[in-house]
Amino acid sequence: MDLGILWLILGVLLMIAEIFTFGFVIFWFGVGALVAAVAAYLGVGFVGQFFIFALVSAGLTVMSRKIFAKFGHSEQDSLKSGIEALPGKVGTVVDSS
Repeated sequence: MDLGILWLILGVLLMIAEIFTFGFVIFWFGVGALVAAVAAYLGVGFVGQFFIFALVSAGLTVMSRKIFAKFGHSEQDSLKSGIEALPGKVGTVVDSS
């Protein structure tokens, strides 16, 4: 089977797999695989295809993290629960006996 077709199948599967995850990372690996498929059809060897896949995937992941950090919430703003949510709060004591 042609390597281009394998990259294409991998790319589509990774993009579909992103539907079932929350991190929005697998999608970029799917894009990297699609770019590697194009490289395969252009006649680039397997080592070159793999490096293109790795560079595109890693580059898009890093760039998306920087972009989402501006629009998303930081770890300090994350939802707190339990005892971590109590400091600074006013409560009411209710006798349940």
